[in-house]
Amino acid sequence: MERETQLKHQILSKLDEYKAVFTERPKFVPCDAVVDGPITGNGDIGAALNVKDTSAFKGRTGRSWDAEANPVPESAALEVYFTKNDFWKAHYGMEDGGGMKSIGKISLVFDGFGGCGYYAEQRIGNGTLAVKLTKGKAEALVTVRVLRNENLITANVKNSGTGDIRIWAFLEVTRAPDAEYSESYKGRRFTITKAFTQKDLAFPTSAAAVMEVLDRDMEFTLSPGGEAVTVTALATNHETSGLEDPAAKAGEILDGLSAYRLGDALAKHNGWWREFWLSSGVSLPDEPLIEKYWYASHYIMACCCGNKEFPPGLFANWVTTDHPNWLGDYHLNYNHQAPFWGLYSSNKVELAACYEQPVIDYIPGAREAAKRLLGCRGLYSMVGIGPRGFAISRTFDRDGNDEVPWWGQKSNASYAAVNMLMRFYSTWDLDYAKEVLYPYLKETGAFWEDYLVFKDGRYFDYNDCIHENSYAAKRIDGWPFGHDAVDYSDDCNPILSLGLIRMVFRGLLDLSRELGDTNPGVEKWRHILDHLSPYPVQERNGRTVFRYTESGMDWNKGGSLGVQHVFPAGAVGLGSDRKLLEIARNTLSELDRWEDYNAFSTFYAAAVRLGYDPAVILEKLNAEIRRHAYPNLYIYHGGGGIEDCSGVPVCVNEMLLQSHEGVLRFFPVWEKTKDAEFYHLRAYGAFLVSAKLVSGAVKDALVFSEKGRPCSVRVFSDNPSVTVAGAAVSPGGSSAGGEKIAFHREGDSISFPTKAGETYLIC
Repeated sequence: MERETQLKHQILSKLDEYKAVFTERPKFVPCDAVVDGPITGNGDIGAALNVKDTSAFKGRTGRSWDAEANPVPESAALEVYFTKNDFWKAHYGMEDGGGMKSIGKISLVFDGFGGCGYYAEQRIGNGTLAVKLTKGKAEALVTVRVLRNENLITANVKNSGTGDIRIWAFLEVTRAPDAEYSESYKGRRFTITKAFTQKDLAFPTSAAAVMEVLDRDMEFTLSPGGEAVTVTALATNHETSGLEDPAAKAGEILDGLSAYRLGDALAKHNGWWREFWLSSGVSLPDEPLIEKYWYASHYIMACCCGNKEFPPGLFANWVTTDHPNWLGDYHLNYNHQAPFWGLYSSNKVELAACYEQPVIDYIPGAREAAKRLLGCRGLYSMVGIGPRGFAISRTFDRDGNDEVPWWGQKSNASYAAVNMLMRFYSTWDLDYAKEVLYPYLKETGAFWEDYLVFKDGRYFDYNDCIHENSYAAKRIDGWPFGHDAVDYSDDCNPILSLGLIRMVFRGLLDLSRELGDTNPGVEKWRHILDHLSPYPVQERNGRTVFRYTESGMDWNKGGSLGVQHVFPAGAVGLGSDRKLLEIARNTLSELDRWEDYNAFSTFYAAAVRLGYDPAVILEKLNAEIRRHAYPNLYIYHGGGGIEDCSGVPVCVNEMLLQSHEGVLRFFPVWEKTKDAEFYHLRAYGAFLVSAKLVSGAVKDALVFSEKGRPCSVRVFSDNPSVTVAGAAVSPGGSSAGGEKIAFHREGDSISFPTKAGETYLIC
């Protein structure tokens, strides 16, 4: 109990140390990709800060203070850009401006602060943004929060200088030619609305924000020491089921506010963040930068994950323009999956509960495409989709072919299953398996049953591109990258698909056994798994490596698709055949994708899964953070936005603990000369695991069993023992501890039964 208390105290104390500090104004707010200013969010609403000098008018037409309409001299505006995960323009066609959209921004204009000094902190402990603006002896402090479980953005403004400060507060909508929008001021409240309601949309979307300054007008003056609180409520039609006007809904939120109500909401907000951080932690005293970004990456995901019907898109809820790259959609050939990978092993599974909703909603579309285009049962998924079954890419009929949005890839539906399987194996939630995962996997498996060709004693996967292939791009008029490119449409047996197919059918067999399903299709699943083509190989620079396909593309100079069957598909690991493991390591070395536009979320994790030199991994990881981290702790390589949030957590978690092969491995790929500790990492089998490495020796290895599953551990001592630990270290446990547990030993592993709610000390 004492050690657990110490660990929790350490975790909370680290958060103050790991805040982001800004001494320069943002350069990329607004922008079409990743912003570099302070960011926060409540899992649905995202807020990104900017500061700029302005000569904005005191007021605009329609505002009650518009009488003079003189320019504000030498002023500065603190801008809070905001949107919500459910604010989509559901228009078919990437070239037609669909996808995630910005709603608007809060503007706080400080009279006379033009050219002011700027200092800000992004406090990851509770999602607070603190800003200080200084001009001579004038100083203003602004604290911005997006309250958890509330549709509220609050901004507390304090005059901490020596003279009066005049401030204008208002909302501005992000204008777009194809949107319906409005701005109005009435009854001391400012309201903006924005909507996409065209007839050719998959579904209409409308949003509203209502702002007021508590107990003040929108134009107000603060004397030294004076304070004011602005509150902005947001709502969309997706929250009102179309029965209420979002503006009315947002207004109702403000109607119910009082000082007590706001204080209560803030207390719950802070409580949520505390519990979130205490769910797990790591301590890496010799790797402080990596440790910092372990926590920072989870902060970013916590800010954008929470709406279970609308997960974050490529750039999460910090979409600050109406034309984000790739429309901010859900890319199913890894980008949508990647951000969530660290959440499973970091025991923050609840944040990942939003992941699969668009995948499930798209099942009818994927099913129809499989039947219409390939004559198969099951699921054939596009690369880019949106929420509520909306396929964001438009099909093309040029030359009688409309397969361009699939980019030649047959594996996207299987790739989408990666996260669902991670969630199941980590939690062993049989209700989730029965209601969500198993039905999805059966349809995914049905596709491969029909699509694969059995010939010469093995199954072949024909016409399946491993990369987004140019043959499809050639069919798009004006596409700049397709002309004269090599046509790989005849790719056969791509290694990524072979890994994902194995993953799908292993999952089906596991679930059929756990759920007691006597489905006669089980034999077919087993036959495919036993007779699927092997991973193709080739010789490069004097060593055997994987070939990208058996026939077709042999290699590629970008990305990490050559090892994604290792991670996240889990096809090769430390327990694999030695020859296969050697080929995989050779491939990783030959690829050398330690820095790559699209590889950060997969390449490092694959290196750890293969037992690559931990000193090299840590050296490269530190370098990537230094090169690619923004001031707001966002690691960004220029590709798909929040996908990089999993790069550090997955790499670190797998270095400290591996379990995907059914065996707990403590510190399997960590430098033994560096002390380290982890608390409540989540392992396959629904175990919460804690341990520390001191002077090369594993100490205090504790395994809490949530579901009473059998546990296997790779031994780390000459005379291993298993003891039931006391209830103090068992969440909800009741054992007094001390009981010795008999185990079975086979080679370098031991196995023993567990009881749900018990913690076991491994020595």
